[in-house]
Amino acid sequence: MADSSEDSSPCAINETQKQSDEQLNWLLLQYFNIYRTGLSTLATFGSLFIHMIAPFGKTDPELFQVTAITYFIVSLFGLRITYIRQPDFYTQAGVFAFADVTFITLLTHASGGLASSLGLFLVVAVAGASLLLNKRMTIFVAALASVAALIQHSWGLLTGTESYATTVLQGFPQVGALGIGLFTAAALGYSLAQRLRVSEDIARKRGTDLSNLAKVNSMIIERMESAVLVCDDHCQITQYNSQAQRFFGLPEPGKGKETPTLTSTSRSLQGELEEWLTFPSRQQYSPIQTKSGVTVVPRFSPISENRGDGVLIFLSDANALKPVSYTHLTLPTITSGCRSRWTADH
Repeated sequence: MADSSEDSSPCAINETQKQSDEQLNWLLLQYFNIYRTGLSTLATFGSLFIHMIAPFGKTDPELFQVTAITYFIVSLFGLRITYIRQPDFYTQAGVFAFADVTFITLLTHASGGLASSLGLFLVVAVAGASLLLNKRMTIFVAALASVAALIQHSWGLLTGTESYATTVLQGFPQVGALGIGLFTAAALGYSLAQRLRVSEDIARKRGTDLSNLAKVNSMIIERMESAVLVCDDHCQITQYNSQAQRFFGLPEPGKGKETPTLTSTSRSLQGELEEWLTFPSRQQYSPIQTKSGVTVVPRFSPISENRGDGVLIFLSDANALKPVSYTHLTLPTITSGCRSRWTADH
């Protein structure tokens, strides 16, 4: 009993919830690392073997190739450290979010800027980071990606390599739209992650409540003086207490090779159950002789509104239900001991 109380303590439940949250976080991070590895693999394969499919690597093929290979190596390294879970989760999620923004920005720049549509991968990176990080870090990653897109677009003008400022200025609305998309993805992703966590907590709490309710019901049944059998719609005995185990010679719960049936346990009880199903208004049932020699009186109660879903059978000892007779008791007849308080000499 001490072990079960320790397992049901609030500290144990909180520790279990914490471990479940950590498992979910690491699983999400691992999935996102697989996506990151696939993206970097495609970029590396394209830069090495397909000789720069336009527009990828159109502006600077060498930068595109070096960035893709480095991104691929970092992704493989991420898969490894995610597997061993060192360093901690939030450190890995933050570092890889920064790496995604950096490498995707470089790939976009080497492919001719936002016109190559590679900037859309920044939206995916920010959305993925919002599922893993807290609110403050999510906003930071979205802002970092927006600034990176702005610098990438203005890089030629800032370094003096782009002589047409008009062309750069005409692209600012696209940069602004991308920035709005980044913050929108961050907000939606973070909101979705919060809802998923809340839903998971509710589901976990409901599961815990149902488990506790089942334990309480089991304890109540076990402590009842009457023998109790719980049968499903196929007359399989799904639960019983120690009193029923003693009456019918049933195996200990969970140790039997096969689930006992009502037919194999007591054919008389099976017959009374069929009578109860056929005539629901019947109130009294015939006593039954158990395998241990005890005579019991059955009572039936449906588990749900539909009697065919299952039944709860109570078996009371017939000897304990016999009425007590008081006819053998006699009252004293000595008149001297029965004086009235209203007599004159009282």
